Amino acid sequence: MIIKNITKNFQITSEVANNFLSQTIGLSFWPKKRNMFFPMKLNKVWAFWMFGMFYPIKIIFIDENKKIINIENAVPYSFSPKTWNLYKPDKPCKYILEVVSESNFSVGDEISYSVF
Repeated sequence: MIIKNITKNFQITSEVANNFLSQTIGLSFWPKKRNMFFPMKLNKVWAFWMFGMFYPIKIIFIDENKKIINIENAVPYSFSPKTWNLYKPDKPCKYILEVVSESNFSVGDEISYSVF
């Protein structure tokens, strides 16, 4: 899938988590850095965690109008309870994008997406 940042005029490629199993597992246990897009069926406050992750990511929460409403810098779980976080937006969202930490997305950016 191609995710386009309309506001900043760039695009990235992403895997798609489009069923219950892939949305449950997400990027967990994948040692290679990659992006994942979650088109959710419901518009609500979704919570994500970093169990089984090997690298930090940004979790980008996108509303039903495809506007970024929140970005969380997420770190993998460790033995320290300080890393045992749930990441969620303040408002409901319809889409979530997990990207490598070096990405250039900002709150307020508008996105679009299309299948290859």
